[in-house]
Amino acid sequence: MKTSVFLVLGIFVSSICFSQTRHIGNDDASSFESIGGTQIENYLLGTKYNLKKPGVLTSINLLGKATGSKVKMAIYSDNNNSPGNLVTSTKSVLVKSGVTSISVSTKTLSEGDYWIMAVYNTTGNHTYTNMDVEGKEVYYKALEFNTNIPSSGNGFIKSERGSDLAYFLEIEESSNLEKTKTDLKVYPNPASNYVFVKQNNTPISLIEVKDFTGNTVKAISVSRKNNVRLNINSLPDGVYFLVVNDNTSTQIIKR
Repeated sequence: MKTSVFLVLGIFVSSICFSQTRHIGNDDASSFESIGGTQIENYLLGTKYNLKKPGVLTSINLLGKATGSKVKMAIYSDNNNSPGNLVTSTKSVLVKSGVTSISVSTKTLSEGDYWIMAVYNTTGNHTYTNMDVEGKEVYYKALEFNTNIPSSGNGFIKSERGSDLAYFLEIEESSNLEKTKTDLKVYPNPASNYVFVKQNNTPISLIEVKDFTGNTVKAISVSRKNNVRLNINSLPDGVYFLVVNDNTSTQIIKR
């Protein structure tokens, strides 16, 4: 019979972080005009999008039309409703059909406005565009494709026509599950098949076992007890977080 073991790594955990991926910008081609606009070669051009919660940037993306063009993309901070300093830029890649995703070195972004911009090496209808969008300002700068992306938005020009583009950021967003110090005890250590969860100060009403993605893999409700026996025999090997009353937690390993 296989032995199941929980190893308690830390009772007093201040917080647990789970992450989820969000897209900031436009990732749905159905919201765009069927014809759209034309992207002119050797012009860095883009518009502004809002990040409502801080997160970690993992890629810059566009919805492409496989035109054979190459593209480079960049993100700028906002400076009074115009592009500010360069946050990061990408390498040159070929525009694909559908999502063209360009990975970047992970970078933490605070909440706020960001300009997503792109430059192409040929003229064509490379991505989806809605023309004459009121309130959607566009800035651009003449830029030879093989030169470096500018380090700031100095010299960028505001277009007379507002437009929206099928550009978006992929953001890993962390949500902190705050925890407080407690007299929580999980024993024996190691444990086989069952663990006992004990908490004297606050009666236990709910125990959840979560994996590293934040998914609850096991949960039991009890009638406000101070000592609960938890069956962990069916859980696969791995690292988990045991959360009591949606407030107190400890990290555990089954092996």
